[in-house]
Amino acid sequence: MNYGGYRIDGLFQSAEEIANHADQSFVSNRISAGGGLQPGDVKYMDLDGDGYVGEGENTVNDSGDREIIGNSAPQYLYSFTASAEWKGFDISAFFQGVGKQDWYPNSDSRIFWGTL
Repeated sequence: MNYGGYRIDGLFQSAEEIANHADQSFVSNRISAGGGLQPGDVKYMDLDGDGYVGEGENTVNDSGDREIIGNSAPQYLYSFTASAEWKGFDISAFFQGVGKQDWYPNSDSRIFWGTL
């Protein structure tokens, strides 16, 4: 499964830059509701050039300003075993893991992380 997200173009530097930027109230609604964008807030890119940073029709062909930023499939699976023996004593260890996998927390993540 691919993960989609918005590309960031740095931080707003001035009120004038905010006024001349595409409307990003969809992706920063908490900031907008809390008094509006201010210098230092995150600036999202308007990739489709429609003057509005959003999700488009939310389909494969029209994902608005989102782009693929990751994939949940494991990339590098590994495992290895190490063992040693000396004068009747032996020891062994088994290691396994995933070298790279993008992950995005969702509502089921609390099962893994527990509740706070």
